[in-house]
Parts: sequence; C-alpha cells; structure tokens
Amino acid sequence: PYLEPEVLYSAETGFQWRYKNLIFEPSVYYSIAENMIYQVWTGDSVEIEGEGYSPMIQKRNVSQGAVLGTELAVKYQPRRWMNFQVGYSFNESKITEHEVQPGDDDLTGMYMAEVPQHMLFSDARFTYKNFNLTLEYRYTGMNWADDINTLEIDAYNVVNLYLGAQFKNIGVAFSVNDVFDVQYIDRKGLLSPGRFMMAKLRYGFVGK
Repeated sequence: PYLEPEVLYSAETGFQWRYKNLIFEPSVYYSIAENMIYQVWTGDSVEIEGEGYSPMIQKRNVSQGAVLGTELAVKYQPRRWMNFQVGYSFNESKITEHEVQPGDDDLTGMYMAEVPQHMLFSDARFTYKNFNLTLEYRYTGMNWADDINTLEIDAYNVVNLYLGAQFKNIGVAFSVNDVFDVQYIDRKGLLSPGRFMMAKLRYGFVGK
C-alpha cells in the first residue's frame, strides 16, 4: 500500500539484414524507470530453522534506475536440414538515483541485483526425415545477488541436448538438460538440479 506507480520511459531501435542464408538482427535500447519498484535489504534478518539467518527484504520505490543494452542475433541456414542461431546481449542496469531512508545503504551507482551484464546462447538444429536433433549452449555472466553488490553469483555455462522423432501418430523424444552436470547458482540464488534427463512418448488419436 506504500508503493507508488512505476513509470518507464524506453527507446529501442534495430534492423534486420539478410544476405542469402544469413540473417543479422542487431538492436540497442535505453530505458529510464521513475519510482522504480526494487527489492531493498532492510538490514534486519530472520532465523529460519535448519537454514540459519536470512536477510529481510522489502519492496520500495527507488528514485530512478536506468538500463542501457544491446542485442545481436545471427541466424544461418546453409542447408534445408541444418540451422544455426547465435544470440548475445549486453545489459548495463544501474540505480541512478536513490532517496535513502534512515538506516539504508545508498544504492546510487549500484548494479541492479540478479541482472547479468553478459548473456550468450547458441543452438544447432539438424533434421533428417522424421528425426530432429538440437544442441544448445547457454552462457550467463556474473551478476549480483544483493542490492549493495557484495554477494557475487558466478558466471556459468550450460549445454542441452534434444533428440526427437515422429512416426505417423507416435512421437518420441529424449532430452538432457545440463549435459556436463555443471551445478550452478541461478539468478535467484538457488542451486541448479544438475544433469536432468527426460523421455517423452506421445500418441495422437485421429477421429474420422
């Protein structure tokens, strides 16, 4: 009930360039948030049984935040059965003004929590008759877990695999997330489950 509406001013531009089987899609954007709603540590903590002390967080209006970013997507299809994609994004998200309340830290100039500066993804897709194979690579750069930029979440890499086939009314698929079992801390501060495998069997009924 004590929060004021957040107002966002944003500008973005980009273009698409095609050359034969190659596509480039660059873009750049800039945003300013007034009365930005942000999670701020109060300085207090609460004891959770079996987990120790956890910081108390409250949503408040921070005076102003700014986001400067750019993205680049590249798509390439050398053959009908072969498709590649690469995407990269850079994000500079900071608190530009902060009206400090008694007992709070001044967040002016701090990076926004849980927002990595660098992210990269790529995938390669192959199809042959009824079969398809997809390999994915994901990179998430370092980011901060707290509002005063003291708790660092390390960068991590993840490789995923998907194999599927379709035979008339029957579909089968097998996927592996985090192929190399790289356990990491995600942007919410949670430990990933590591390698995760899943199989699917699908049957479709066709009525007359």
